[in-house]
Amino acid sequence: MPDQTNQQQGSTDEKQASLNISKSNGNAPGIFDIGFTRFISNTWISIIWVILIIAHFIGGVMFMSVAWSRDDGSLFLTVLVAVPISLLLCRMILEVIVIFFRIESNMREIKELLAKK
Repeated sequence: MPDQTNQQQGSTDEKQASLNISKSNGNAPGIFDIGFTRFISNTWISIIWVILIIAHFIGGVMFMSVAWSRDDGSLFLTVLVAVPISLLLCRMILEVIVIFFRIESNMREIKELLAKK
């Protein structure tokens, strides 16, 4: 009898551990969440934003150097205007994506609150 109790306890512990892994804050467990109960998009959006900032900075410096070497003032001015506008548009697109996931999160909370009533 104690062996069956230990086996049942072990099985319960394994289930609880798998639930804890899927609900943890790390990125890797969220990737393996088969039920899609936790979205990793908000974390990845932040990483993508940083990459976009770096890419715009590098691209801006490269275009500025080309404009400087050609003594082309119009290209220089275009880069000064285009890079910030492009970065702003990228930010707005990422914010729209985050909004969809926030809506889902809020809907889930509302559903849980209504289920408790």
